[in-house]
Amino acid sequence: MKDYFLPQKLGGQTASLISNQDSLATVYIVEQLNNADIFDFGINITDFSMQCETDNDLCIVNTEYKIFIQLKSAKIVDSQFRKILDNFMENFQNEPRKSFFVVVTFESFTIKDKKIIDRFDNYRNILRDPNETKEKKERVKEELIEDFELSKYADIIDRIKIVNRPLFRDDKDVPAIFSRYLRLAYGLKDQREYLIDNIYNELIAQIEKTRRTRGFISKEKIETIIGKNLVKDTIFDKFDLLIGYEKVENGYKKKIYDNEELVDLEKGSRKAVKKIFKSWRKAYKKEFFVSMLCGNKRCPECGHPMIANIKGLFGIACPNCGYSPYVTMFATCNCGNYEVIKTQPELSDSKVFTYMNEFYYNDRRCSKCNRLLSDKYFELRVVMLPVPYPFYNYKNIDEIYENSKY
Repeated sequence: MKDYFLPQKLGGQTASLISNQDSLATVYIVEQLNNADIFDFGINITDFSMQCETDNDLCIVNTEYKIFIQLKSAKIVDSQFRKILDNFMENFQNEPRKSFFVVVTFESFTIKDKKIIDRFDNYRNILRDPNETKEKKERVKEELIEDFELSKYADIIDRIKIVNRPLFRDDKDVPAIFSRYLRLAYGLKDQREYLIDNIYNELIAQIEKTRRTRGFISKEKIETIIGKNLVKDTIFDKFDLLIGYEKVENGYKKKIYDNEELVDLEKGSRKAVKKIFKSWRKAYKKEFFVSMLCGNKRCPECGHPMIANIKGLFGIACPNCGYSPYVTMFATCNCGNYEVIKTQPELSDSKVFTYMNEFYYNDRRCSKCNRLLSDKYFELRVVMLPVPYPFYNYKNIDEIYENSKY
């Protein structure tokens, strides 16, 4: 029965080729987190979305730029390549944002028996060289257009990149490639392999769903998926250091650390917190004396006077419901200096982890003594205090009553 190559019998193979798009998109996602210009177009895309099966196989977009990505798992012939460029031209003419175009192939191919990928790479290298002459750039461009008969696409030649990158879904090397780029993007600590595998599988599943619905996945969603997994391997690894006590036969006693570095870290943290509150009280002094005469402002949540923390000397808060209008994340140094990580942070675990990653990334050092802050104790350096930063921002406190009945 001659039905082995019927379309209905090839469905699984076709689906597996489509799934290669998911593995490619997942790797590009973590690359984009690490590098705002992964294709060397000379642009900057930091806050982005990855679109699947919208205007092309994949699109990396923000409000200013759009990168159209066409994936070909099988070998490309001349007619297919020109059809891709035709689609790119249509996108170029219809897209209001500045557009760029990428062809990703899983197999090398030639056009007119010439290695077109190498030729495009050579031209792009010359194009990006700020010290090369305009005349030479134009001459090489004309040679490229002439050799491959690309005059129809002259307007977008400078915005095209061709990449040979076989990131097959079932290739065992792809998770390792993903892991490498994830470690570059989230390099504040040594991530455990099983957590990276969890992230890879969850992102793959999310991309697959996004492709089926012709939707998008935003950077915020990506960071949430990554953060909620990586945060599992953070603070409780050092729980014994955080609580500072150990159990004995009839109760608990304060732990004595042999590690002098931890002792110095704790002293530095306390010194930094004292310094923060001293600066806060200096800024808040006038408001404090006014509150002594006229009373403290009422809580916008429950209406109780916000008299906690000795009437605000250690941060404005409500003693009745616990409301606080301000929270700031600080990183402390052994020398007693402090750095601001995030003002008014969201307090979900994944968001807090993202803030720490952004702050500690790239060997963050103390601005006063140059000590490395992104060391193995980076989590223990983080303190959250109920004060605004800059401290004088409390003068805008009336903003919190905008939608309050109090």
